[in-house]
Amino acid sequence: QVPMNHITPNRRTAFLLLAVVSVILSTEAFQTSPITTKSIGRNPSCRFTSEHQTDSQASSSPSSSRSIVSLVENGNLDDALSMLQNVDGGGDSIPASTYHAVIEACCAGKVERHNNKKYNKNNSSNSNNNKSAMDKINEAADLLTAMGEEVTSHAYETLISGYARRERWQDAYRTLAALEEKFGSSDEKDNDVPSLNVYQTVLIAFVEAGEYDHMNSLLTRMRRRGVRPTVFTYNSLLKICAQTARWREAVSILSQCQREPGVNPDLVTFTSTIRACARARKTDKAMEIFRVVKDMGVKMDVYCYTTAMDACAKGRRWKVALSLLDEMKEKGIEPNEVS
Repeated sequence: QVPMNHITPNRRTAFLLLAVVSVILSTEAFQTSPITTKSIGRNPSCRFTSEHQTDSQASSSPSSSRSIVSLVENGNLDDALSMLQNVDGGGDSIPASTYHAVIEACCAGKVERHNNKKYNKNNSSNSNNNKSAMDKINEAADLLTAMGEEVTSHAYETLISGYARRERWQDAYRTLAALEEKFGSSDEKDNDVPSLNVYQTVLIAFVEAGEYDHMNSLLTRMRRRGVRPTVFTYNSLLKICAQTARWREAVSILSQCQREPGVNPDLVTFTSTIRACARARKTDKAMEIFRVVKDMGVKMDVYCYTTAMDACAKGRRWKVALSLLDEMKEKGIEPNEVS
């Protein structure tokens, strides 16, 4: 050991610095917090927090999606909507299947029907008089927009169906046009989007609203896209005409069905048209169609005969009605209570 009085001031300073460094290196805090390239320039404790958040964000999307779907399945739609909005706003990627689940729940909820002629789209989201608190169709439309480039045809189709159920044919038609624009030109003959079922949904909405011009226009447009209506399509439209006594429109639809390539009207097609005429008390037209069916050799059933008898009853042609009843029995067709 060298006596301190023999150490020069410079050397004494150096010894003191070495002693301080030795103490620092021996502390537990320093040993448990080694300096690495990852921690340079930031607090080591913040380094763990930041990395932990990154891992959490990487796994939060699947977890959040499962939570949202679970909320929907348990009937907590409001909570699911709120959570989806928060997750989407946080920048996480939400799979299309999660959007589908929420959109389907919104469209399938309580239906608040609207009169489209008086319905103001601009006020739809602000007026409590325009929609029920439980009707989430407008939220479904917002979610469709929120999907952005990841939007799917299924999401469009679900929203179209929801609008149709609420008699909002204008919104259904507008959404259908957006679907056509998004997934292909109207001139693409081989495009299977929109599907026939989607077109049928909008066609039925038109007929229910009495918008037959729009119906004919859409029939033309779907044919141009290579989507052909079937006998089921025409029967669905004729059923509504029969329920509303729209006999002129029914006869026109029947005529289109007969001219449609590859489509053969069946007994339901003719019976629905006869029923529309009967309800409108157009006995002559009803019986004219009935005779056409007989001449075609189509096998008649109790419903067709009963509908023709109803047309006779409304036209006070009781003798003809009785003759039809006898004819039924001769052909082995058992009359029902209505007959």
